[in-house]
Amino acid sequence: MNNAEFKNLIGNRIFSATFTKANGDERTYNARVDVKKHTNGGSNPVEHKPNMVTIFEMDAGQYRTLNLDKVTRLKCGSEVLLSL
Repeated sequence: MNNAEFKNLIGNRIFSATFTKANGDERTYNARVDVKKHTNGGSNPVEHKPNMVTIFEMDAGQYRTLNLDKVTRLKCGSEVLLSL
């Protein structure tokens, strides 16, 4: 899945993404895409990378970069969109 496919699938909804970190640990983010609050007006450093997407993690209140190649489960509300 690439960045554009991910954004079309999620839209502007809050979602949960479970992924495998580089060290092998599993982590879950509750997040949203296209959040503009708390930005400083700079450019997005991963915008040109097709397998990366910038998300706003709701629990931490911070921006994160999500590697779409590492996502194992994607859920919006009660709907599971991806499960590997």
